[in-house]
Formats: sequence, C-alpha cells, structure tokens
Amino acid sequence: MRTIVTKEYTRVRKNVARKLFNEGRIIYLTPSNIVATDSSPWIKPYPINNRAGDNFDDIVNRYEYYNCNYELGYYTNFWISEEKETTVKKIEVVIIEADLNYMDLLESFEMELPEDRARAVAEAIKAVKARGYNVIPNDQGGCNEYSEDSIAITVAPDVE
Repeated sequence: MRTIVTKEYTRVRKNVARKLFNEGRIIYLTPSNIVATDSSPWIKPYPINNRAGDNFDDIVNRYEYYNCNYELGYYTNFWISEEKETTVKKIEVVIIEADLNYMDLLESFEMELPEDRARAVAEAIKAVKARGYNVIPNDQGGCNEYSEDSIAITVAPDVE
C-alpha cells in the first residue's frame, strides 16, 4: 500500500512569495488553473528556495515557460505550506574569508537556528552580515552550506 503525505497550502501574492523566498522559506508553484494539493496523481506543487542562490524572478520565468499553457493556465500561483511547529537547535556558524589564492578561518560562533536547512543558512547569512562582513553569494563563487554540525559562510576580504 502506498503512503500519501498531505500538506496544507495557503495561496499568497507574488510580492509576498518573493519576500518569503528571500527570507529562505520554501515557496510552491503551480499553474494558475491548478490548486496546490499532494493528492493529485498528475500535477504536484513545485518547491523552490533560495539555497542555490538563484533569482526569484528567473525561477518563476523558467517555470512559466515550461509549465504554463492554455489548459493549465498561463500564469503562476504561489503557495506556502502551513508549518505546524518550528524546532530550533544550536549550530556552529563558521566564517571563512575566501580569495583567489587562499582561504582563512576568521571566526566561529554558535546560534539557534531552525532545523530547516535552507532557512538556517539564510538566517546565518543575515547574522554574518550583521557582524559587518561582506558575504559572497553562492551564485558569485561563494559556498554557504550546511554540513552535519556547522554552517560555513564565505566572506570577501576587506579592501584596505
């Protein structure tokens, strides 16, 4: 017997979806004539997040080009899943200065972060920026990743 896991989805406007995407939340996409549900055997909501460093509008444009049409709808609906409870745990955040010829460990600190890896990395990046560092995004050569017991954030060297 097949087990089906169902989530509750709430539709949001595009500007709200963009804001939540930039905060690290997972956004689900469907064509405009489709309702987000996990019980449909044909079309499932497509999850996106900013972990890869892609631009929100580029992802939406690619989704509309390949998935939206006359039958399903020409535009994209944006959905978020209802989160029942968010658990947090202490994670070590490691700040690494990276340049063409070297990498250097600058500092590390612990902070409480959600267990959702994408949200944890996004919050760690915000904390590192708040400390005055210039974080290198993943799409510009940085490597901001969640490992088993820490999060590594790459920063650009100070220009003096």
